[in-house]
Amino acid sequence: SGNCIVNIKNNKTLYGINFISTESPLIPSRISPNDGKYYYRTLDGEIIFNINGYFRVYGFYENYSVILDNDWNFNIIDTFGTMLLNNIEIDLLGQRVSENLIPVLTINGKTGYISPFGDFMLDISFECCDGIIGATDFVDGYACILINQNPFTWVVINKDGKVVSNPVYAKSLTSFSNGYSLEYI
Repeated sequence: SGNCIVNIKNNKTLYGINFISTESPLIPSRISPNDGKYYYRTLDGEIIFNINGYFRVYGFYENYSVILDNDWNFNIIDTFGTMLLNNIEIDLLGQRVSENLIPVLTINGKTGYISPFGDFMLDISFECCDGIIGATDFVDGYACILINQNPFTWVVINKDGKVVSNPVYAKSLTSFSNGYSLEYI
C-alpha cells in the first residue's frame, strides 16, 4: 500500500514515497510496501542514509529534512544525514523547513518557529489540534497560524510575528501559493 516510483532504466521500485515534494534528488522511501521504516535513496534506488532507517521521513527543503526516528523523536537532518536538533525536546514539528524556519511545539508546551538548528527564531503562540501543528510554512514572508479552536480561527503573520490579516474562520489553511492560502478540507 502507499505510493511508489518505478525506475524503468534499472527496473527498481521505490515504495512508500513521500510525495509531499522535495527540492533534492534524495527521495524518502521504504525497502518494500510492508516495511514501516523509511530511508533516503537516490533515484537509482541506492540507500544514502542510515541502514537502520527512520520511522518517518519527509522530503528535503532548503537542504534540510524533518525525520521521526525509531524512538519517536523528531529531528532535522542536512543532506549529509547529520542530525541537527540535539538540544530541544519536541512534541510536534512541521513537515518542512521554509525560509529557514519550521513550526514547533516543544515538550513543555512552547510554540513558535525554530531554525533548522533548533534556535527559537519566532516565539509566537498558536494552537495544535489532533496531533497537528496549527501553523503553516512561511512563503514570501507570511504564514498562517491557528489562534483558536472554537471556532477554528486563523490569522496571517509576517516574519516579525505581527498579525497582518483579519481573522479567518476555517478548519484548516494551506501554506501560501501565489499570494493565496486555501482552506484545506
